[in-house]
Amino acid sequence: MLKKTITYLDFNGNEITEDFYFNLTKAEIAEMELGTKGGFTNYLKTIVQAEDGAAIIAAFKNIIAKSYGQRTEDGKGFVKSKSFSDWFMSTEAYSTLFMQIVSDGDFATTFMKGIMPAGFADKIDEAMKEEGSNSEPPWIRDNRDPSKAEIVSMTREQLLEVMRRGSVKEV
Repeated sequence: MLKKTITYLDFNGNEITEDFYFNLTKAEIAEMELGTKGGFTNYLKTIVQAEDGAAIIAAFKNIIAKSYGQRTEDGKGFVKSKSFSDWFMSTEAYSTLFMQIVSDGDFATTFMKGIMPAGFADKIDEAMKEEGSNSEPPWIRDNRDPSKAEIVSMTREQLLEVMRRGSVKEV
């Protein structure tokens, strides 16, 4: 569970500092993973690699909405509902949190790890290390020309590398 203290201006212009709680259970993560064609984790990797801003925004909005809830006073429960989520998403606290997530990659990673069940953060670290150790595009690793599909989804830096290498004979 992640407790996030957020300072924001309410709609009356008052500065408010408040604690908000976010959590995903193992069951919720399984539902997201199994409910997405190819798996939610692969979907996230794909949209991040493609730098698909609209899809990244939609994914984070969905994750925030699914993870927001209110702790019970005895600490034994964490209640989530559409009305709780809708309320939070209508506040400036949501806007403040969302802007921090989309503008600060380190915070986005911290947020994602914080809302995961115990042990899942370690799995995320392992996956990131594996991804980092093999971060070259397949066409570079395989020492071949990139396909049309790979060219379309390349970052600016990768396109510059293609031009530098003179790798593309015909597109």
